[in-house]
Amino acid sequence: MFKEDHGCFEPVIGLGLVKRISEFLDGHHRYPDTVKTLEAGAQWCKNMPYLPYGKYQGIVSARIHLCNFIPDLIMMHVDGRMATYLMLIRNYIDGKDIPVSFLDMRLVYMQLFRQC
Repeated sequence: MFKEDHGCFEPVIGLGLVKRISEFLDGHHRYPDTVKTLEAGAQWCKNMPYLPYGKYQGIVSARIHLCNFIPDLIMMHVDGRMATYLMLIRNYIDGKDIPVSFLDMRLVYMQLFRQC
């Protein structure tokens, strides 16, 4: 998927396909519709996980059980129980932890194969 294939700008920013412009980082796209203050909008935008701009031209996505390549990154929607099991399984292999960042309680970014 390339920048032109997305219908929403937040994934385009999060996937590093465009620069994080100051209007975005200042919170203007969130305020006043979904946050109480412009400062809250800015905080949300600054905390949004993102890939580095310009590193990738596009993103290949596939269901993990059908993937015929070793991915650089796996993004999963999981609940707390599923995240715990995934981290325990990874830890069982060699005692290492998974680098994890939470966007919210359901969305977890894990770099599994880079460290296995």
